[in-house]
Amino acid sequence: MATKEFIKIDEAAEYLGMKRDYLYYLVAKKALPYYKPSGKTLYFLKEELSAWIAAGRVATAAEVRQTANKHF
Repeated sequence: MATKEFIKIDEAAEYLGMKRDYLYYLVAKKALPYYKPSGKTLYFLKEELSAWIAAGRVATAAEVRQTANKHF
């Protein structure tokens, strides 16, 4: 059984390669999944951070052409 790995803001910033202040900005915009059980400390799940990054995938030029060819 895989255990869920919760990390705090500093670890999340390092994992994502972003500044801590930018993560706070994303949290304030509710653009990044997070947990705040005590009402104070922020926690993140590594797998959710990875999924968040993967959701921003940009298609390659070849994929865009292939999609366009299917429609014409």
